[in-house]
Amino acid sequence: FLLLIGEYWQRKYRIWSQSVSGTAIAILYASIFAAFGIHETIHAYVAFSLLIIVTVTTAVLSLRYDALPLAVLAVLGGLATPLLLNSDLPEPGLMLPYILILDLGVLVLASLKNWRWITLIAALGSYGLVGIHIDQREELSLTILQTGLTLIFLIFVGATTVFHLIWRKVPEYTDLGLMTMNAAIYFAITYDL
Repeated sequence: FLLLIGEYWQRKYRIWSQSVSGTAIAILYASIFAAFGIHETIHAYVAFSLLIIVTVTTAVLSLRYDALPLAVLAVLGGLATPLLLNSDLPEPGLMLPYILILDLGVLVLASLKNWRWITLIAALGSYGLVGIHIDQREELSLTILQTGLTLIFLIFVGATTVFHLIWRKVPEYTDLGLMTMNAAIYFAITYDL
């Protein structure tokens, strides 16, 4: 209901309607987690699927409304999803493809809008999830982990450069800082592996 209110008032009260939409998204995340984690009324894979749908919907709304806060909410929700469900998802190989798909979504958002915050949050969160995944899952091979890590690195190379190539903009110091941070974290985790 709140999503419909946010949509209806988007043109007239832009910031207020984005707040209402953000509240609706937060309620959806909390409701799905409560149904799964507290009340145990839905299975982990159902919760995982519903949380992905909410994340994609939030990302689409952020583009539709040109709303950076909704994009940040989508990225944070997407990064929190595997943390909330990690122990209940028995597939050890599910985390790495999920992170890659989430990062591809960030690449799309970053290519259309130069929202550095979502790139920064997604890069730190993705590398953090990979680090957690490496510590918790010993059964994945080094080759799979390194390939996934390299793909994440390349996605964030694209996320920090594609916007500037498409729109012919000169990168600012913050963009260069994001590029350097991406390379440094990639090197550190690769060295650790």
